[in-house]
Amino acid sequence: MASSYQRIAGVHLSISHLKPAQLGDPVFAEAITLSVGKTIQVWEVQVWKIDPSNSKQILGIINSSSRVTLLCNLPMPEHEKDTSARIRKYAKL
Repeated sequence: MASSYQRIAGVHLSISHLKPAQLGDPVFAEAITLSVGKTIQVWEVQVWKIDPSNSKQILGIINSSSRVTLLCNLPMPEHEKDTSARIRKYAKL
């Protein structure tokens, strides 16, 4: 499920972990669309560490960089048609 409660599937995922982050380290992630078509989307995501002494200061070193390709607008199986109503009841999208 994704935005507008359409079904999506990951086609390709490539992640490069460049620097370590410890459990509990604050991080900032930014996702940028590289291509959005009717059925295929490509996104690039970068993650940086945040300075713990100043939560608004992003440290200049990228911790990880990734690219994900998604297959979008897949048909919903019959047995899942009522799922969106259940999700809307609890989700804050």
